[in-house]
Amino acid sequence: MRHGVLIILLFLFSFSSLRGQSYLSPDEAVAIGLENNFSVKISRNTLQIAHNNNTAGSAGYLPTVTTSGSYNENLNSSRQQYYDGRLREATNSKSNSFTAGVALNWTLFDGFGMFVEDQRLDELELSGEAELRDQMEAVVSEIITTYYSLVQQDRRLKVLYDALQFGHNRKALARQKFDLGISSELDYLQAVADLNADSADYLRQQADLLRTKVALNNLLVRGATVTFTTVDSIGLLPDLTYEELSNPLIDQNATIELAKRRQKIAIYETRLARSVTYPQLNFTAGYSFTKSTSAIGLVESNRNYGPNAGVNLSYTLFDGFRNRQRIRNARLSEQNAAIALDETLQAIQSTLYTLYSDYRAQQQLVALEKSNVTVVRNNTRIALDKYRLGELNDLDLRQIQLRQIEVENSLLQSFYQVKVLETELLRLSGRIIR
Repeated sequence: MRHGVLIILLFLFSFSSLRGQSYLSPDEAVAIGLENNFSVKISRNTLQIAHNNNTAGSAGYLPTVTTSGSYNENLNSSRQQYYDGRLREATNSKSNSFTAGVALNWTLFDGFGMFVEDQRLDELELSGEAELRDQMEAVVSEIITTYYSLVQQDRRLKVLYDALQFGHNRKALARQKFDLGISSELDYLQAVADLNADSADYLRQQADLLRTKVALNNLLVRGATVTFTTVDSIGLLPDLTYEELSNPLIDQNATIELAKRRQKIAIYETRLARSVTYPQLNFTAGYSFTKSTSAIGLVESNRNYGPNAGVNLSYTLFDGFRNRQRIRNARLSEQNAAIALDETLQAIQSTLYTLYSDYRAQQQLVALEKSNVTVVRNNTRIALDKYRLGELNDLDLRQIQLRQIEVENSLLQSFYQVKVLETELLRLSGRIIR
């Protein structure tokens, strides 16, 4: 009777914990995660930085305009002797000067560097977009797999709850047989021990379920104690074909797109290094105003003002081979970026094929284990009837029960593995985020 009460309490605890909990669908979990996830926020800010930097001024198209001004005042003592014998002396005579001006400097030609820099900044922004999408897809994949891991853990808890009910029925029958003298006390005690073992498994599964729920809340950047319910089964998409996954791979995979952008950036950096080998032509213009006064001297005050303009052509004849070294290193970086792109393509294509093969194998395993579950459930039902009639001993009944638990958990694991593989295949093909 004590174990029957324990089962009821466990069920009531599970039922009462569900009351008042909000329902969380997979789509809602993904939406919350993309809004709150720290890594996604950092990637968004990084993209915004790249967008802010992508301007005409940053590329070098626009001139620079500066203004300046100064004021100086001096106290000087002087003694001036002229050729005609005159002498002029002054003590603490004041003189001052005021200067103000505005200047414009505009690079008209820099070896096409400004055009290359403009293209490079565009690619940096596009690279930021690819990096954000790659990060978002990784977060979505992790949220989905964790969400359905929680569903799997919950289903396992239900399997163990059914095992507890079965164990309680077996204990009651064993007690009746012992009271009637049909079986020994050892059989009854063994039924009690097996029920205790199943109760411990149930409690451990509850702990696993709680850990998975906390992990999902962490991914969604919510409090660890936030309670919610999920879907009650692992839903699978219609069969995916290899062609529909592999055909858009090169154009839609975020990791490949990021590698492509990095290769283009390396090409533009090589061109920037080469642009320094050309002459540079600058246009300058400005307006200046200068006024000075002096208590002693040939003139009492002097004022100059007016515009100015000019062009400046410069060419570096020799810089200690530093730019030649920069060009060589930029070419090597460009080669490395191309190699990295080839490596990424090779790795992702191989991963896609391997995962798809696993996906098909797991699908077949699910179909097989579905039929196994039907068989073992019938076996357990028949075995319990035979146990009631005394045609089956406790050891054989326990082995049949454990086999049912094993097969049902194996089916849940297979369903989950198909979902994990399905999610990863969608991520690789660039279809996980619509």
